[in-house]
Amino acid sequence: RVVARLHPTHLILMSSNRMGFGLSKRCFCVATTKHEAERIISNVSIQGVNLKGVIPEIDEGFVVGKIQNLSLVFLPLQDGNCKISALVCIDPRGSIPALVSQSPSF
Repeated sequence: RVVARLHPTHLILMSSNRMGFGLSKRCFCVATTKHEAERIISNVSIQGVNLKGVIPEIDEGFVVGKIQNLSLVFLPLQDGNCKISALVCIDPRGSIPALVSQSPSF
């Protein structure tokens, strides 16, 4: 969701996830910039900023993770629509139990 609109092409976004048993809840905050007629979107993970009071999930005990890399692929379809695929590499931060981190199905 949009946390702040700094400019029509600059936004602060956040996403939160409630994790399964044994894992802390996580949220990710990014500064997003749209370039070149909104065809290129770049994101920078927000770290080292006190976001308490701004993002309610942080006040509720969510761990703030870090997005290392985000890539979007836009694929035009024959019917005029567009398929968007995303590849995200994250550092979830916080504690990850050994049972989960060593699980082959995770």
